[in-house]
Amino acid sequence: MLRRQATDQERQAIWETLLLRSNRGVLAYGKIAQAAEEFGFHRSAVSRMWKRGSAAMGTGVAADVKSHKHERGRKKVDRVSIWLFASIQSVQSRTTSRTIQDIIQEVEHACEIMTAETLNKTFLTLPLVMKEIMNCEGRNDYKLAHFHKDKLIRAGKLPASLQCDTTSFGLAQQSILALAVASWIDPPLPQASTQPSPRSPPLSPPSPTHFDPFLYF
Repeated sequence: MLRRQATDQERQAIWETLLLRSNRGVLAYGKIAQAAEEFGFHRSAVSRMWKRGSAAMGTGVAADVKSHKHERGRKKVDRVSIWLFASIQSVQSRTTSRTIQDIIQEVEHACEIMTAETLNKTFLTLPLVMKEIMNCEGRNDYKLAHFHKDKLIRAGKLPASLQCDTTSFGLAQQSILALAVASWIDPPLPQASTQPSPRSPPLSPPSPTHFDPFLYF
């Protein structure tokens, strides 16, 4: 019986198999059906895995084909892959890989030709993403505005970092405080125990000044 649900390891194996059989990121007709039959999954499930990985590589983000059901609609900010691995893979994905050795050689070549300018531009995306997440209270429906990085580089004005304005900081504090108060008012139920536990005095809600929004992304 063909399956629709796969483990993260199976998803990665299917993605890598399809990537090796692709030509510059394009699969020939029948390759998805062939992989689905080999791994014992529905063709639609394998097709979704390939589309998700291809879409991530097309935007310069390290391919992620893991299941996102446990994330409850929130994007995870990876401080490493969002700039270094994304930059390297954006170069590596422009070539054709047919074996594991080809992939290793192309990644090494991408590291050699990677410029500081590309890394600077990609690294600047991190605070931009974090700021938009703060503005929309942690949701994943934010839109990343164009920063005109090439124009700033030509003018010698590409910033090394971005300041967090008071509006974004205030929204992040309010969101974090709301979550803290909600957990304080309605704490998770403790596990059942046969031993009686001593009563403890109620805890007061934490002060907003105790929160650093960047620790939550």
